[in-house]
Amino acid sequence: MLREMLMSSRRSTATLSNLAIVIATSIAQFGCLAVAFGDDQAVARKITFESDVQPLLTRFGCNAGACHGKSRGQNGFALSLLGFDSDFDYAALVSEARGRRVFAAAPEDSLVLRKATGQLPHGGGKRIDVDSQYYEDIKLWIRSGAPRTAPDAPKLVQVVAQPASQSLQTKETFPLRVIAEYSDGHRRDVTDASAFQSNDRTTASISTAGNGIVQAGSVPGEAAIMARYMNHIAVCAVTIPLPGSVPESTYENLPRQNPVDDLVWKKLKVLGMLRRRQRVTQRFSAVRISAPSADCRTPKKLEDFYRTRIQASV
Repeated sequence: MLREMLMSSRRSTATLSNLAIVIATSIAQFGCLAVAFGDDQAVARKITFESDVQPLLTRFGCNAGACHGKSRGQNGFALSLLGFDSDFDYAALVSEARGRRVFAAAPEDSLVLRKATGQLPHGGGKRIDVDSQYYEDIKLWIRSGAPRTAPDAPKLVQVVAQPASQSLQTKETFPLRVIAEYSDGHRRDVTDASAFQSNDRTTASISTAGNGIVQAGSVPGEAAIMARYMNHIAVCAVTIPLPGSVPESTYENLPRQNPVDDLVWKKLKVLGMLRRRQRVTQRFSAVRISAPSADCRTPKKLEDFYRTRIQASV
């Protein structure tokens, strides 16, 4: 039946690089997302806690140390920090609070949805919109009986940032994708469910909309954009070089005395920088300074004592 429904829906689906994603019209009945690759193969992916719901708790900061991830939780609701304990989080979400956080008979009345959407008072404020795909996924998961990922399901091996590095001009943007790779060889785009963080927002920042858009700042330099999905991390190195161009021959003719020089020149090339023409050398000498005597009791006398010793040693 599902295959017939997918076949009848192809006329209304958009294709991109021979990839079509078909959302079944009776999605509530099947409790899954129907994903069709190409024209003949259809794979039904069921929404589960570990793969689809728990990553959203990290994506929206619910299990952060400042919220429900703290040691005592928040307002009686505790989650493991950044989702490291799936069993604990599932029990807290589904079994505790007399089953009010997840209410399968009326998913839209579940506390987890009403608080996250701001329909009920929530210390963390509104986290998702009622008309968002995040809301629909969680509601579908609840309606389906809050299933967990099967023990024999393919294991997540790693997540990969695409691209792994990117050079931008100031104020330029690019889409960053996060791909999850599983033990059976299949890959899945998990950009929307990933949490992002930049180590230098003045150089490069990540959109808060969850679409993976990276924007360069106005300050040249380097930044690392971290993507987290299910306790796996991928990093994209972003570079904003100095304005202008430097001839290739300039870097090729730089002196190389050892392998370190070659690495330094490559880094300067990426940043569009040149070494200083004048090399400034500094002479450092060990200065032995005796302890001040007992008569240096005032700040002025102590300052004069050390200044005299330092001047005498230079």
